[in-house]
Amino acid sequence: MVTRLWQSAIAIVVSSILVFLVARMLPGDPALALAGEEATPERLAAARAQMGLDQPLWIQYVRFIGRCLHGNFGVSLRTGSSVNGMLATTIPVTLELSFMAIVLAVVFGILLGVIAQRYDAHWPSWIVDGISVAGLSIPNFWLGMLAIQVLCVSLRLFPASGYVSPFVNVGQSIYHLILPASVLAFQLVAAIARQMKTSMKKTMASDYITTARAKSISPARILFSYGIRNSLGVVVTIVGLQLGSLLAGAVVTESIFGLPGFGKMILDSVFSRDYPVIQIVVLIITVAYILINFVVDVLYSYLDPRIAVGGQQ
Repeated sequence: MVTRLWQSAIAIVVSSILVFLVARMLPGDPALALAGEEATPERLAAARAQMGLDQPLWIQYVRFIGRCLHGNFGVSLRTGSSVNGMLATTIPVTLELSFMAIVLAVVFGILLGVIAQRYDAHWPSWIVDGISVAGLSIPNFWLGMLAIQVLCVSLRLFPASGYVSPFVNVGQSIYHLILPASVLAFQLVAAIARQMKTSMKKTMASDYITTARAKSISPARILFSYGIRNSLGVVVTIVGLQLGSLLAGAVVTESIFGLPGFGKMILDSVFSRDYPVIQIVVLIITVAYILINFVVDVLYSYLDPRIAVGGQQ
């Protein structure tokens, strides 16, 4: 546990350095964006001094980390608003969308995987395999546009855009997010279902399952207490590994459905070369991804005590 914590801490420090350096390699001058295209050399120099870009890189990095540790993420060049305020507005939208997508993916992925294993070599398993292939093959943007055209425009079952906070109306919030969350979850459902089927087949063929059957333990108990529980490690691993892809999909999904979330803010900032926002956003994503992988390791060792957090048997 301690070793894994140190590894995560070192990874965060190294990632912060890389994010800081790569952000300064992006094309375009953030000082020019602040001063304006028609800025004089004097105004441009003043803008660079205001942003601290006239200082050596190591001083800029120390100041950057110091501001981050104090929770001061700067001001957006695109909107002139506080980055803290922008994050406070957009992150809850993406968290709600991602949470709904993960819940849908885990529930339906496990369900489809169990069905595929239970009816292996029969038509239910073939349908699940088809869903898995479709989910891993169809890109999010195409699925999102198709869902809007069919379910929103033609059948008018869901709103094509918009967002309602759960603090205002829980039912309307779920109603507005259920379709984009389903689109975002589809690929993860396919991955979980496929791996759950494979894991369940290995688990149900194990010697302890044969022993449990010989002891006349009920099939339902064998399935839930032994089969599914001992196969959940693969679900935890997949969810942890796919969270990066989930966030990438959220960028596209939020743009298609017009959701004012974290992903859409990333896209808008990249297009406008909003230097402070891009830098903080990438750092937040990197740190979150490292911490999530640490949590996945802990959960995996809990589900399978034979595996230590540090990766040792």
